[in-house]
Amino acid sequence: TQEVNLPSKMTTRTRGPQSAMITAIAVSLLASASSTTVLPQIADDPALHAPLISVVRDLLPSNLEGDDTPVAFMHGMGDAGANPGMQSLAQTVTEAFPNKFSVALSVADGLASILEPMDHQLAEFARAVRAHPQLTGGFDAVGLSQGNLVVRAYIERINDPPVRRFISICGPMEGIGTCPMNPLYQAICPVW
Repeated sequence: TQEVNLPSKMTTRTRGPQSAMITAIAVSLLASASSTTVLPQIADDPALHAPLISVVRDLLPSNLEGDDTPVAFMHGMGDAGANPGMQSLAQTVTEAFPNKFSVALSVADGLASILEPMDHQLAEFARAVRAHPQLTGGFDAVGLSQGNLVVRAYIERINDPPVRRFISICGPMEGIGTCPMNPLYQAICPVW
């Protein structure tokens, strides 16, 4: 277990390789909180799925009390919106900010996130966003890993309904230097 004290009086406790991602989530989503503790529980297979996290809040930040902008999460390569880690991310936002609707979108889940062309993933993301009436007035988007590329493409090409704030967690915005260290990816990358 590793504890990191953040400049904004936030504390995050993390375990394993997902610590940077959890810290980024805490900083990005709760940056305005004056006193927040983040207590993650890492999923059984953190290499494939988003970690399970929960947020315990000491004080509700006054500047977010009236902010009911909904939040949509887009998972990374090999993950799925219905997986427990992604569901816990969405649930954490709603628990911390009861006026906020949040959803982990099921777009190009599992192997489809690896094999499906990005243009198809983008179209599927747009359909998923439009399927939620809560998102029609605009929403905050949180992308994890490859999910950032889908969200960025949505912002640049479609953006209707509009993304108000975009939070990128471990996103390959400037490309990648190597293939992820996973047997499946190692087998596929040389083919591409």
